[in-house]
Amino acid sequence: MLSRPRVIRLKAPLRIFTLIAITLLGGVGFAVSILVQKQGTKTEFYALPNLMPFAMFVLIWSLIAIAMLRSVVRDRGLVSDGEIAVATVTSQWFAGGESRDSRITYEFKDAAGRTFSGKATDRTRKIFEEMQTPVFYDPMNPAKNVPLVGATYDVVES
Repeated sequence: MLSRPRVIRLKAPLRIFTLIAITLLGGVGFAVSILVQKQGTKTEFYALPNLMPFAMFVLIWSLIAIAMLRSVVRDRGLVSDGEIAVATVTSQWFAGGESRDSRITYEFKDAAGRTFSGKATDRTRKIFEEMQTPVFYDPMNPAKNVPLVGATYDVVES
């Protein structure tokens, strides 16, 4: 059994996405600060003649970042401090177009013996029906759970 709190780290694709998001945010902040310093005079305002595409770009990246941050915050507490159970995958299917995400549904029993179920995207694409996978759950509310294959964090072995 792993001791709590467990040592965890963000998975590699999420670390890369975070670096890209920080770089873009820094670039946008730098561009805005330059425009503010120049006070947007008519002769220098040509740098951004149409703000609508820029605003849409910022809005889309903001929505993606918020969705990512939400799962990161949820998974951090569950993987670091949650109880561990072994779940059995009850179904698995591929969804989406070209990327074809592997989606799973699973069931597990908490410490009291009650059965709970959940759904997740299998980022490893290695889990199929009837296989078992570790699930981290909140002991106060086992409906809040995440399987290790669908979590945004990895458990670091010490």
